[in-house]
Amino acid sequence: MSSLDIYTQQIGAFRKSMDRVISEMIPLMDCSGTVYLTGIGKSGLICQKSVATWQSLGIQAQILHLQDLFHGNLGILRPQDRIVYVSNSGNTEEILPIARYIRDRLGIIQYAITNNIKGAIASCVDRVFALGPDTIREADRLNRAPSVSSVLFMIVLDLIGIQLAEKRGITKEEFLLFHPGGSLGKK
Repeated sequence: MSSLDIYTQQIGAFRKSMDRVISEMIPLMDCSGTVYLTGIGKSGLICQKSVATWQSLGIQAQILHLQDLFHGNLGILRPQDRIVYVSNSGNTEEILPIARYIRDRLGIIQYAITNNIKGAIASCVDRVFALGPDTIREADRLNRAPSVSSVLFMIVLDLIGIQLAEKRGITKEEFLLFHPGGSLGKK
């Protein structure tokens, strides 16, 4: 099986569970505060990309840099905000102390999207959303490089943003207001 075949096969295999995660998360993300997306490593990069998509659709979203929070940046968080952690393993060590602190001291609602609903992060957040019961098969021969998993998480996050914007009734004029430059702005 080629690497491209692995991508398409895995997207098909996880389609129903991704649909479920998206539909369950939409009402939870429609809040009056800011939605913060965050992760470590490749997950953090996926969150950065999805935040950019959400913002271009008029959704109040930001990337949350976990490593800075314990050094004074917790002050940006407000009770009406939501935090979404992305962790394939559900055991990302850098996330756990932050999520526990926020749960215990700030009471901000936190969610995790993972592929391991029994991971350690489950005990730190209000709700865990699992991409599926199966292990994700990555596209490389060693089955180690975050590739297919990255795409699956990005699909979920992007579609949550798109569906939130559609639920709120975003218009072409509003999109242009948020994205006046480049070829998209010219359309």
